Amino acid sequence: MIYDCHLHTEFSGDSDTPVRYQIDKAISLGMKELCITDHHDYDSGFCDDNFILDVPTYLATLRMLQEEYKTG
Repeated sequence: MIYDCHLHTEFSGDSDTPVRYQIDKAISLGMKELCITDHHDYDSGFCDDNFILDVPTYLATLRMLQEEYKTG
């Protein structure tokens, strides 16, 4: 089985892909697991942009989706 362990979503400064789309795509490909790796890189020095994650909204959204997509 192939797993995707590096996905960015609309919460990351370098993506505009909705979390739900990433999950639905993984399911359509038969994946059983995926790992969302959105950036929260304040003043990292790696690039000119700061990727500031809205942590409360991010966690609430992921928890809601985790519950929604949970299988028995």
